[in-house]
Amino acid sequence: MKGRWVKDICPYAKDQGFNSVIGDVRPGEKIFGFTVTSTSTDMTLTLKTVTGGKVTQMHDLNYRVIPVKVDTGSVAAVAYIKTKAKTSFHLCAENNKIYDIVVIGRVLY
Repeated sequence: MKGRWVKDICPYAKDQGFNSVIGDVRPGEKIFGFTVTSTSTDMTLTLKTVTGGKVTQMHDLNYRVIPVKVDTGSVAAVAYIKTKAKTSFHLCAENNKIYDIVVIGRVLY
């Protein structure tokens, strides 16, 4: 992969205009992302649903999830991941706000 940008291999990065990501992924790991509008302050995001079936399950629970609020006009609140499973995770965030979610880890399928 030498000489390639993250945007060359990750459609989400290309779509969002990210040329690169700070740091490296470990061998076998993937980076993918999606955008969601929160429907509650503690919501379950199922990978198969939010990725349109492209990712359905992570290999293990050692994956990282980075939520970033992109909505404006709201109070400053920290979004965080409450719990993770291989097929889903719980996002704790402001209700009815837009978040970009980046996931880094080993994908099973």
